[in-house]
Amino acid sequence: MTYLNKVLWVLIPLIMTSCVFPEDDALEEDSIDQAQAAQMTPDLIGTWTVQAVDYSSVTTYTDGDVTTTETVVGSGTDFNYSITFQDNPDQASGEGVYSLELVNEEGESQLSQGHNIISTAMWNYENDVLSFTAGGKVIEASVDDLSNQTLSLTIERQTSNTFNGVLTEETIITSYDFAKQ
Repeated sequence: MTYLNKVLWVLIPLIMTSCVFPEDDALEEDSIDQAQAAQMTPDLIGTWTVQAVDYSSVTTYTDGDVTTTETVVGSGTDFNYSITFQDNPDQASGEGVYSLELVNEEGESQLSQGHNIISTAMWNYENDVLSFTAGGKVIEASVDDLSNQTLSLTIERQTSNTFNGVLTEETIITSYDFAKQ
């Protein structure tokens, strides 16, 4: 009996340590996947300088049975704007401005100056959406491209107002390309 006890005392620890439980493999794979994802996710933290801006708007005016539509397109000029992303807390600070050269359907152009996205806001990035929150307002930007050196955002804003019986509905789409400093 002592021989059997000795064998069991040797075999049981060997069997227990050599067993691989599927849960352990899954946990190990999850931690590896999370580590790889963290390494592959570009770092948003830092300063990004605007390189290009594209603008388009469609405004519809409805007065009773009469509806008119106005389309304006434009591109950015005079770039002197950057956003700095910080963490702990997740705060973004915009500095500077840019201008837009706007052209309507009749070909008339106009320079619109003093634009920016934010001055200071809290930010959140999740599921290719970058949100800026300040003063109870939220601006959501679709992240079209994010790498270690480039960031491309698209912001779509829709408004609707009625003044003196005229309904005004506007959709503005602005796309931004940034380079990391």
